Amino acid sequence: MTPVSFLGLVLCRRLAVEHQDILRKVKDFRIQSAVCTLEADREVVEGNVAAFIQCLGLASQDDSAEHALEIFNSLVRERVPGALQHSLGRLGLRYRTVAAMSCVFLLRPFDTVNAYLHGERPFSSIAGEVVGSWTIGLAIIPLAVAGILCIASDKPDRKFGWSAFTAMLLLKHAVLVVLVFGSWYACNLSIRRARRHRSWCALSAVIVVVLAAATAYVYLRPSRQPVQWNSMTRLSSRLREREGQQADQDVAKESDGHAAEHDRVNV
Repeated sequence: MTPVSFLGLVLCRRLAVEHQDILRKVKDFRIQSAVCTLEADREVVEGNVAAFIQCLGLASQDDSAEHALEIFNSLVRERVPGALQHSLGRLGLRYRTVAAMSCVFLLRPFDTVNAYLHGERPFSSIAGEVVGSWTIGLAIIPLAVAGILCIASDKPDRKFGWSAFTAMLLLKHAVLVVLVFGSWYACNLSIRRARRHRSWCALSAVIVVVLAAATAYVYLRPSRQPVQWNSMTRLSSRLREREGQQADQDVAKESDGHAAEHDRVNV
């Protein structure tokens, strides 16, 4: 498992580089500096964006297109980072993604169920296998992945080499491996003892609860840049109001046209 964990560290550093590069580009976003496939279309695209901002009421019709584009840039810098973290997770991977990768452990209890149905294992072994396997798949492995992602995000642009930085990185990785295997061993040991002695059930439950709480804290705690759903809702409301006003204007124009045509017929 240690070589696999180290390989995961190397791959996660590449993921961290891409993740931080995306956040950096969003933080410094300017539509004027964005790459346009056809440079001749830039004026049209920027004009549409400026018209969209004016349509939302974030800029008046008298404002210049450059001013409207700066408002759009501010919106992107303010709201997109939170949306990215909501989509990708604070660490670059969401809990559901990591849990899906370790779902193979959730199927292990079915072997015990089959053995129980054939009279080869007691019923208590099923409960122990379910708790142990699901704790590994839903808590221990996600915590290990979170630890690797956290270690990998430390200056991901720096290369491995004979340096103090690499030594510290490997030391952190070694400590993480010890903690992961220690958690796994303590969980399995307490569950095995709990099958034989009821006095171990409380300790086993405490270990499982602590691991579950740690997983929830790491993956589910609020992001530093929460998604501003209220602001996005207000923008959508403004757009719907604008569409409604435009529809009313179209209906009014159509009614005026019919009225004028009717007057000409009467004359």
